[in-house]
Amino acid sequence: MERVIILPNESTNYKIVSIDGKQYLLNVEIYEINVVDGNDIKHNGEAVKSYIFESNPGKVLKSANTIVATKFDITWLLIRYFCKNDQNYKTVEDIKDSCGMDELPDNLMIKSFEKICDSIVEGDEYFYKYSKENALNWVNGKVLKLQSFILNEPNSIIGKIKKELNDPSQETDPELIKLLALQYSLDYISVLKDELILHSDYDFTKVQDYLKQMKEKEKKLAVSESNINETIGNNNKTKKKPTKKETKKSVGRGPLDSFFKKA
Repeated sequence: MERVIILPNESTNYKIVSIDGKQYLLNVEIYEINVVDGNDIKHNGEAVKSYIFESNPGKVLKSANTIVATKFDITWLLIRYFCKNDQNYKTVEDIKDSCGMDELPDNLMIKSFEKICDSIVEGDEYFYKYSKENALNWVNGKVLKLQSFILNEPNSIIGKIKKELNDPSQETDPELIKLLALQYSLDYISVLKDELILHSDYDFTKVQDYLKQMKEKEKKLAVSESNINETIGNNNKTKKKPTKKETKKSVGRGPLDSFFKKA
């Protein structure tokens, strides 16, 4: 089946590699392959049925799906691997073989090792060992970068956060917005989340208590509105219906009336 694949501008020659059962594109960097389902409905309820990128001659494909290649950092995969396996000093080749990344170039692996590993040199060879401290610091940097993006760049998440914290009776505390943005950022990471919260002393009690109070307010308001509506309904039922006044109709006099009239 033919498909449309959107590649980065800098990508020329590439090959498909498999890591942990998933396929990636490899060039100088590694790219994650994501499928954009053309059957997803648009805001007006219609389905996306075609893509038009430029006016050059092209063709129509049966599949509505598009494959998008986006740059991917294998450090995330390495952290997941190291968390489940032994943490002795090993060479680059040994680690590549044991984690199923033997198709990747050494320089790409070393770039990730430098972020999350300690290293020693014996002779002319480097040995690497996973460091949870280094990994936590690296992941935390990614989380804070995402938090900064949410707070300072146009995106849909900040709108959702402000709506969630909105209380018509008072102005929203900026600190609550920062905390909830941080919490959302943490939700995006798939590894070391609980360890990172403890390591960085993140405390979300303030924003969680606020959200809890907001829910309680909403419940009380809903109960009050329900009671008011019920009272109004009962009052309408007990109101007396207006009685219709009976009007006496005058009896008409026909031709026979004069015939039976007493003389």
